[in-house]
Amino acid sequence: MDGIYHSLSGAITLEQRLQIVANDLANLNTAGHKRTRIAAGSTYPNGGEVAATSETEQFGDEIFSQVVTQQIDFSQGQLRMTGSPTDIALEGSGFLTVDVDGETFYTRAGQFELDAAGRLVTRVEERWAPVLGSGGQPLTVGSQEIRISESGEITAEDGSVAGTLGVVDFANPQLLVRAGSALYRNPTDAAGLIDGRSDATRVRQGALEMSNADPISCLVEMIEIQRAHQAIAKAMMTVDEATSRRTSLTMSS
Repeated sequence: MDGIYHSLSGAITLEQRLQIVANDLANLNTAGHKRTRIAAGSTYPNGGEVAATSETEQFGDEIFSQVVTQQIDFSQGQLRMTGSPTDIALEGSGFLTVDVDGETFYTRAGQFELDAAGRLVTRVEERWAPVLGSGGQPLTVGSQEIRISESGEITAEDGSVAGTLGVVDFANPQLLVRAGSALYRNPTDAAGLIDGRSDATRVRQGALEMSNADPISCLVEMIEIQRAHQAIAKAMMTVDEATSRRTSLTMSS
């Protein structure tokens, strides 16, 4: 029976990998989406951990497979030029800030619009969330006839400065908590908020950063997962048949 449990742990790990890959594949056209990388390793029944591997699961006596780590890949996604003056992309590290029900959220998705009051807003589920400026207040820009510099400074139609985009960074962005396909939270400041834009980060007006997930890699991984799952299912069937034969021999003797 041990063989069934070992194989079952592998099947559960593969299912978790499949869910992650499928989510990345579903968000290929979602601005600001960041893919997830996982490391699958093995554990002993008493909780001792075997070295994690990124591509394989180990099966054998007293070793069980599991997902050891999940990491968000914050590498730069490709920029797509849209021409819309309220579309914003960051080239380099950092996050744009938005207010969702009084809490500051962080995003790389700069698909912004103007509401009736002339505020810069973004769609969060079924409501609009204000985009925040460098001072932490909602940005009111008046009309779409705005210019946004590489530093994030917004110049209104009449030539006045309407504000500066609130761009921040984190000492350890891996500790951010996902809150949807392109939003993140930092509820206890575990990620280490660094207020302000890095000198190496440039704001691009009229562009969107697309998902950094690669469709070909996702499809190849899904095929690999499917084949591995088929192999595990066959192994479980073989173990089950062997167990049934052994039981039958024991009962007949």
